[in-house]
Amino acid sequence: MPNLEARPEVYVRGVVSPEGPAFARDGTLYFCDFGVFPDSGDPSEAKDRNIYRSDERGEPKVFVNTGGMPTGAAFHLDGRLLVCDSGRGELLTIYPDSRITVLASEYHGKPLHGPNDLTFDWDSTVYFTDPKGSSLEERTGDIYLYHATRKLELFDSGYAFPNGIAIGPNRKTLYVAETHTQRIYRFALGLDGLFTEKEIFAVLPQDKLNPEHGPDGMAFDREGNLYIAHWGKGCVDVVSSDGKLLGELATPGSKPTNVAFWGTLLYVTEMEKGQVIRFDVGIPGLELFGTATESIKTGD
Repeated sequence: MPNLEARPEVYVRGVVSPEGPAFARDGTLYFCDFGVFPDSGDPSEAKDRNIYRSDERGEPKVFVNTGGMPTGAAFHLDGRLLVCDSGRGELLTIYPDSRITVLASEYHGKPLHGPNDLTFDWDSTVYFTDPKGSSLEERTGDIYLYHATRKLELFDSGYAFPNGIAIGPNRKTLYVAETHTQRIYRFALGLDGLFTEKEIFAVLPQDKLNPEHGPDGMAFDREGNLYIAHWGKGCVDVVSSDGKLLGELATPGSKPTNVAFWGTLLYVTEMEKGQVIRFDVGIPGLELFGTATESIKTGD
């Protein structure tokens, strides 16, 4: 059982809109900052839209500026950082020397809406959400998979802002948060990477006083509990492996955006106060493709 009485500790201060935390294999935390969109509406005038890496004291250092609006990040086992950039409308790969290349920007000739979050499976396939512009009234949000063969394929469509995304502990299921319905979907994956079954795994409690809130980024611990940043509600919801709400971890600000584990520490990016905080929940996080040892990667 995770420690739901854990108190938050501030790890990083002084950023604008932190998102997309991801750990490198050496334990360095990288995170996105989608910054402040200018009143002019011109993306070229945007400020603070960096990807940061923190030093051992939690001081943020600029790694790269994407020129867009980075929101989600995940490491490949080879050390590349893949990033969803909603402002550019692209899936990017960023090399350790900060070079940027575009992996995907359109599907069948149509531009992507604005990728938000991503995860790797254990065959290095990338799954990412593409929600920009979708809502309860306009359910145009998509989910894609980007194969190691550089093939982009539509996974599913018709969502009211598909957001956080994570591979389950058995490596054969994909979980996606749909912000505007409070739902977490679970997909059984086939050998081709597409889904064979789809179901609603959990529905988070709705706050009638704050209808704009909803689930954002997600991460699993080793016992199969799912930690969900609940944007607008000021907490991380903790859901058991059978979809039951175990409780909440209260965040200092009301807008947590995403979560990531390093050991038993759950790191949470939070937008209202411009911080990265962490909780010691007492259970290690689930190993991810980008930070796995070779024995974990092969399942030995």
